[in-house]
Amino acid sequence: MALQDIWLRLLRCALRLRELREGRRPSVAGAAKLLASLLRGCRNEDLCVATLLCGWDHRGPGLHYVYSDGTCLSGDVFSVGSGSPYAYGVMDGSYRYDLPRAEAFLLARQAVAHAAHRDAYSGGNVDLYHVRPTGWVCISREDLSEVYRGLGPMPDEDGDAEEVQQGQTGLRAPPEAAIAHFWN
Repeated sequence: MALQDIWLRLLRCALRLRELREGRRPSVAGAAKLLASLLRGCRNEDLCVATLLCGWDHRGPGLHYVYSDGTCLSGDVFSVGSGSPYAYGVMDGSYRYDLPRAEAFLLARQAVAHAAHRDAYSGGNVDLYHVRPTGWVCISREDLSEVYRGLGPMPDEDGDAEEVQQGQTGLRAPPEAAIAHFWN
């Protein structure tokens, strides 16, 4: 069993206990704080965990970054892992919160493909999930090399990008529209 599976099991158990104790499901923010608390208890160990927690609750969509030192941040856009700087580089270009869903999916796909291509420790797939009020849906699972080859024009020597083709945008997805995810 991989380490992320163990942390997921621990979090599920802790969330279920809280639900039984309080009589209602914890919010997404509550789940993120609970994970941060669990991780904070291990801060003196040789442990490095950086994760995104996302979902819907009575407040709407929630996206939270949780780190092994107990850091817990809320926001609209996050990237985790060693390829994050590459993903942020793609996403920072054109993000709008009101981005249409199809464009958000394309942005997430492009950001993960660039991050995984440039980072030697990333996996070989680009997995795209849509998190909705009713749960999550797997939108696609594609081979990284196929996705990266089909991304389209790159900037020329002057740093000016050629005209962007449909589906080749550099946009960030709002939390309710798209979550891109890849495993090592």
